[in-house]
Amino acid sequence: MQFKCPKCREILIIESTKENNAFIGKCNNVECKKSWFLEKNPKNNEVRFVPAKEYIEDPLGKRVQRMLGLNHIPIVFIKSENVSNIYYNKQIKKFVIDYKDEMNLIHELGHIIFNNNPKHYEIENPREVQEPHPIELIMNAIIDIFVDFNLSYNLEIPKYHDNHLEQQSKSVKKILSAINNNKSLNLNIGLGHYIHIFLTVNIYLKEEEKKTYSKKWNICLKRLKRRLIYGLNLSEEKFKDLEKKLMKIPELIDKPDLRNIAEFILNSLLILGLWTKSDLYYKLKDVFL
Repeated sequence: MQFKCPKCREILIIESTKENNAFIGKCNNVECKKSWFLEKNPKNNEVRFVPAKEYIEDPLGKRVQRMLGLNHIPIVFIKSENVSNIYYNKQIKKFVIDYKDEMNLIHELGHIIFNNNPKHYEIENPREVQEPHPIELIMNAIIDIFVDFNLSYNLEIPKYHDNHLEQQSKSVKKILSAINNNKSLNLNIGLGHYIHIFLTVNIYLKEEEKKTYSKKWNICLKRLKRRLIYGLNLSEEKFKDLEKKLMKIPELIDKPDLRNIAEFILNSLLILGLWTKSDLYYKLKDVFL
């Protein structure tokens, strides 16, 4: 089967075939010379064209990848205006990272340092990244503290720590504004924010930084908790039990082990009583097991 260049309509030359439904095509027109990533949807055989440059030429992505010692892992980078995420594309057998800026890029690469098993990042349709499941939102709030702690304190990535606190401050300000103005709030996202802010205040912040951030962030936690208790029909006691459990995270940070972390997340979320053990295990095994 032949494919034509979307720009000049010349026949594309197959540059490298990865699997039956994904390959790189190169235009032989000297005035064009465009390369395209062609992806075939197995459901309807529709072929999508994405400029290959977006997948294989990203100096910033490659530089940060080298800095973090991840050259041995196949990764492609896509600069995005409003999306930061990571997934594994089985068709090209590479991780794909969408990122907004350098700090987002470092964070997403930090997830690979945390867990580099491709199976844990696979999605069904790489070109249609779906909204994460509510359990995944909460789970990622806990995983992020491991990722951010490692990048800031173990690897000591320049400017990452300060940038993370700046982004967290903006998030807190946005949440407080929504609550104070009685705007609707996605409760699952709100619970994820609550867990992440709680862990940032109590685990991530340096002692000298708590004077700067703790007061406002604790106000946010208090008001957000009130909204979540009402919206999710939770009790104050369940939140206290969850917070008590979360305070044990430093034991795992010192000696991170994926199975132990998975068990910790499972037991933490069971406290809330929002999901069954089988529902939680089903989602956790996709990421950890």
